[in-house]
Amino acid sequence: MKVSEKKFGFVIGDEEWFIKVADGLGLKKKMDGAWSRHPLAFLMEAADDICYRIVDLEDGHRLGRVTFKEAAEHLEPIAFDSKTALMSGSYTGIDNDKSRFEYLRARAINSLILDAVSVF
Repeated sequence: MKVSEKKFGFVIGDEEWFIKVADGLGLKKKMDGAWSRHPLAFLMEAADDICYRIVDLEDGHRLGRVTFKEAAEHLEPIAFDSKTALMSGSYTGIDNDKSRFEYLRARAINSLILDAVSVF
């Protein structure tokens, strides 16, 4: 079973309303009670995955379970890829690990968003 087939989009009591919305959006009916997902649902899932993965790493760093060096090893290749064209040392002027991590987090999320947009 595909992941998309395991997800429920509405409760049965809302079916009449959902059908109106699905028709208005042009969603294709696959079978009784099942429609294709709206393309933006996939974009929302990508955004959710991007944020949660990065924030999990940030939580590990905040709790002292992941050092800044370990976090940077994962984030720098994402934050400073060919699309962003900056050298990894460009944030060395930031004077503490918390702020450096926040900078890397923002750069990595931006880079992953650009990737998601190009795929979408």
